Amino acid sequence: MEISTMLKTLQDPMGIPFYPIVFQVLMVLTFALHIMFVNFTIGTTFLSLYGYLKGGEFWGRLSKSMVKATTANISMAMLLGVAPLLFVQVVYDPFWYASNALSGAWVIGFIFIMMAAYGLTYVFYLKKDSQRGKGFALTGITALGLFLLAGLIMHALNYQALQPDKWLGWYMKGNAVNTSGTSLQAFQLPRFLHFIIPSFAMTGIFLMLYAWYFQKRLSASGGF
Repeated sequence: MEISTMLKTLQDPMGIPFYPIVFQVLMVLTFALHIMFVNFTIGTTFLSLYGYLKGGEFWGRLSKSMVKATTANISMAMLLGVAPLLFVQVVYDPFWYASNALSGAWVIGFIFIMMAAYGLTYVFYLKKDSQRGKGFALTGITALGLFLLAGLIMHALNYQALQPDKWLGWYMKGNAVNTSGTSLQAFQLPRFLHFIIPSFAMTGIFLMLYAWYFQKRLSASGGF
C-alpha cells in the first residue's frame, strides 16, 4: 500500500472541523509555552539539587526557592502540554495514532513516570529541611532523571510520527509482527538536546525575574 493511501485511510472521514492553519498556529503557540515551562522545570530541579548538595546558607536558600518553584513549573508544564497535544491529534491524527500504537507500552508508562517524578519532587520539597545528606538527594536526582526520561519518550513518539515510510518495517520484521509496543523506534540525540540544553538559559532568565520580583517584596530579606 502506498504511504499516501495508507494515511488517507487513517484520516477521520469527517475531516478537520475548521481551517487547519488555525489549529497549526495555536499548536505552535501553546507548544512554545509548554516547552518554556518544561525548561523551567528541568533547570530549577537541577539548581535545587546543586544547591542542596553544595550546602551553605546561600546555596541552601537558593535550593529551597528553586524546588518550590519547580512544583509550580511542573504543574504549568503539564497543564500547557494538553493543548498542543489536542491540536496534534486534530491535524495530524494518523501520524500520532500510528506512533502511539507502535510504542503503546511507553505511552502508558509515560503517565506513571510523570506521576512518580511529580511525587518525588514534592517529597524532596517537603522533606529536604529535615533530611540531610547525599542519600536523600537521590530523591531529587531520580525525579530529574524521570523528567528527562519523560521528555525522551515524547521526543521519540513525535519523531516516529514523522517517518510513516518506516512504520511497516518497525511493525513487521520479516515474518514476525511486533505487537508488544515496548520499543521506541526512533531517537535523534541532537534533536532531543535542542529542547533540553536551553533549560539553562531559560532558568537564567527565570532567576533574573525571580530576583526582580522578590527584591520589591517587603517581606523578603536581603540576598536576592
